[in-house]
Amino acid sequence: MKLVINQCYGGFGLAGEAIWAYAKAKGREIRHGRFFSGAPPWLDEKKIPRNDPDLVEVLEVLGSDIASGPLADLSVEEIPDGTDWEIIEHDGLERVVFTRP
Repeated sequence: MKLVINQCYGGFGLAGEAIWAYAKAKGREIRHGRFFSGAPPWLDEKKIPRNDPDLVEVLEVLGSDIASGPLADLSVEEIPDGTDWEIIEHDGLERVVFTRP
């Protein structure tokens, strides 16, 4: 399974181009120029499941330099399928921790 985490202090966030790509993958339209910063109201970046296949694909296609928000350095991590996991965060820096069921 693949998931997206932030590899630096600051916090998880998507750049504008990644927000547009994610919205398109979800079948949502963002009208050009309507949102000048951040995500549209229906998209709360913090609530996107980190193993969302569309999120993973956006990051893999665009790359970290383009997809990462201004305080983020996003990467795709691969963990064994069926593994229970959670993301632990400290000042925005994240790591994957394996949990027991």
